[in-house]
Amino acid sequence: ESPTSTQCALVDGLVTEIAMEYSTSLCDSTMNDQVSFAGNCDDSPDCVRDAEDEVIIECIDSSDPGVVLVSKTFNDGDLVVLMNNGGALPSNVMCEVSKTAASNGGTSCLSQKFEFNPSGNEDLKLNDEFGALKMKGCDSADGVIVTCLEKVLYEYTVSNDGTTPLTITIFNRNCSGDFKDFIPELEEDEKYLLVGESVSRNDTDIIDACTVQCIQKSTTVQAVSEDGSICNDMEELEVCIATPSPTPSPTPSPTPSPTPSPTPSPTPSPTPPPTPQPCTVEVSIACESVDGVECQDLGPIDGQCAASMNPLTVLEFQYNYRTCAQSDTNQDDPTFTCTAGSTPEAACADADVMRVLCHETNTPSNILYQDNVVPSEIFSVENGGSTLPTSLTCTTRLPGSNGGDYCQKVTFDTSGTVDLGLTDKFGSLELTSCTNNQGTESGCYIDIIYNYTLSNVGFIEMDITEFVRTYDKLTEEDLIGLVPDGTNPLDVGQSVSIPENKTIYVCTDREFEVEVYVEADPPGDINCNDTDVYVFEIDFLEPCDVEVEVTCETLDGGSCDDIESPTSTQ
Repeated sequence: ESPTSTQCALVDGLVTEIAMEYSTSLCDSTMNDQVSFAGNCDDSPDCVRDAEDEVIIECIDSSDPGVVLVSKTFNDGDLVVLMNNGGALPSNVMCEVSKTAASNGGTSCLSQKFEFNPSGNEDLKLNDEFGALKMKGCDSADGVIVTCLEKVLYEYTVSNDGTTPLTITIFNRNCSGDFKDFIPELEEDEKYLLVGESVSRNDTDIIDACTVQCIQKSTTVQAVSEDGSICNDMEELEVCIATPSPTPSPTPSPTPSPTPSPTPSPTPSPTPPPTPQPCTVEVSIACESVDGVECQDLGPIDGQCAASMNPLTVLEFQYNYRTCAQSDTNQDDPTFTCTAGSTPEAACADADVMRVLCHETNTPSNILYQDNVVPSEIFSVENGGSTLPTSLTCTTRLPGSNGGDYCQKVTFDTSGTVDLGLTDKFGSLELTSCTNNQGTESGCYIDIIYNYTLSNVGFIEMDITEFVRTYDKLTEEDLIGLVPDGTNPLDVGQSVSIPENKTIYVCTDREFEVEVYVEADPPGDINCNDTDVYVFEIDFLEPCDVEVEVTCETLDGGSCDDIESPTSTQ
């Protein structure tokens, strides 16, 4: 937060140190309330300063020129600190701002000269401007500090959230063009992250709380897995300076009323039991996989078929036409190749049926799959229960064509020693599932069962008139037809469970939501209804998955979000 006071004018002689920010401002942009400053600022038209110029700033006691409060070189945006060897600052200080010889063609020149009172016996506030210098903080002999400046600590953390070791190749931060590369700071063993490991680097900054602003920091990371896969992440953090809330006035204590003579309390009437509602319908949702695992316990899904699933016995692919250029896999030539045949691309893209043939690359007679498929159809490639060969070749062609008259031919590695992941796209074939010789399967599609239970918890029979299910706030469907015969109307105390099967795609991080609304219509003018919502998430673990995070706190451990801009006490 910002300081609760912006006033540096304390008691005469108590101000011992002030911090001011240098800029190229001229005398006519001065803003302060010091009477003694009026007219005591002059700019030299022959020595104009630019933001790139280096300057010498010298401030002395006007009544004792031998007392030098500061004399050194500065650049635009630097802090200029005036001190008097621990003693009080004088009441009349003269400052000169000169361009250095290096910034002025070999000869220094006086650019600006002004006088002001930093002692504390005259108005002196944060953000007051005296020519090229702006007040940013002050200190006193009794330790009272008033300042705009808050030093903060940023922490940048890179984590390996994937399933294979990673080597960090890019790790940097950027703040409005102020770029810093952390890679030179990392030891070689810090760049190499095992699964679940992380590495952090810190960065300090000074925030000016006197300026209401938002500060954006971004950090970027890139890493490479052992098989050459590249993954990256970026994180942004925004710190906004808040304006403090005004302190409320104290509330006066109420004047007590005179104490009346005691009156005996009347005997309370017994509280009647709650009246049961005639119509109360309830609906609840449960969800589990076909294997009996509750949906909220599913995942995370391991997307790696190579290594973790080796040796492989079954691969499942989904067919949808893509060009070779639209392939998406970490396998490279020569392990993966894709060639187009002589059949026109338009005919292949528009085909309602495609003939697919997959065989062992080095033994074409070992055919592992051969059949017609339609777009979005999933098919299995297996080797009669044995381990798959180290390389497969699959050809797609229009039914009835032969020889070189095909649409596409892809070859890819299935040995388990080269990256092979769910959602890999080899031309028109996308890998959706893999199974090893232990029967362990990892796939992009999971069959689940939603179970909706309707209950009559009132005391009269009721007709179920509406039963609507909505998926992910989008797909709404009336399920009244699923209510079993003989259960509508629903008797008092009766419950009925209605299952619904669904296949979900889990090869991406996502949230699943189902909502059910039920309405009942008992005799009489009574309306009753109920709603239930079931939500679960599934994480998809990609082999190459790196995450970067940035946090910010003040040096005393507070949150940067709690830094406020100053309020004026003038």
